[in-house]
Amino acid sequence: MQVSAAARSALFKRALLNLAAIAAVTAIFALKEAEWEKRAVIEQSHAPKLAEARADLDS
Repeated sequence: MQVSAAARSALFKRALLNLAAIAAVTAIFALKEAEWEKRAVIEQSHAPKLAEARADLDS
């Protein structure tokens, strides 16, 4: 049984759409990961200041 050209074209378009959706979700997760990494760096840079402030409060 041969697949018609229209069916083959529809399958190809569906595959491209699925690939585009996967790429979009991957890009979103990559952006979120970069945002989380940036937040972690900022929090780590504030950690010494917070520790010093806590030490000042405790003394």
